[in-house]
Amino acid sequence: MISTYNSMFMSNGVEQATIPGRTPFFIPYTAIMEDGTFTTYVAGDAVVREPGVTFIVDSWIPDQFEKLKVDISGSEPILTTKDGMEVIDPRSEQEKLIAQKELELMELKAQKR
Repeated sequence: MISTYNSMFMSNGVEQATIPGRTPFFIPYTAIMEDGTFTTYVAGDAVVREPGVTFIVDSWIPDQFEKLKVDISGSEPILTTKDGMEVIDPRSEQEKLIAQKELELMELKAQKR
């Protein structure tokens, strides 16, 4: 299963800030095949005027869409990998650590206010 998030934003009750490294990933229902694979998607801040499902994912996930599928059998759609496929985080260990520290700093600032 692919990590998805409830929001792209963190709020301290007064201000709202975008969490770095997250992006909306929209898949139109018409693009989802019977096996859960999909033919098109929209990532980032785009206005979409058709029904579909939006996931909030790490910003590097859309680049590997060919490895993904959508499970719509349950009450909520789930973004997952195709059988035998693996999504690989292309960031270096240093980039991952920086992203983790940036998120921790945002959380601390949100608690302060």
